[in-house]
Amino acid sequence: EVVWGNVEVDGIPDLQFPRTLRAEDAGFPKPHERVLGLSIAGWHRAYPMRIVNAHEMVNDILGGEPIVVAW
Repeated sequence: EVVWGNVEVDGIPDLQFPRTLRAEDAGFPKPHERVLGLSIAGWHRAYPMRIVNAHEMVNDILGGEPIVVAW
C-alpha cells in the first residue's frame, strides 16, 4: 500500500539564489563532505549536499545563465 508522506505541496522550500563565498573563505564543506559541483562559462560553484538535501532544489545564476539544481 502506498500512502502520502505528509509533505504538503510546496512544503519543502527551494533555495533561491543562495549567498556564495570564495572557497578559501568558507568554513565548509569539510574534506569528507559531498558537493554537487557545476562549471559554466569559466564560473564554478559547489553546492554542499547536506544543504541541498534539505531543499531538493536550488535556483541560481552561474556564468550569467539561470540554472536549476534538482536533487
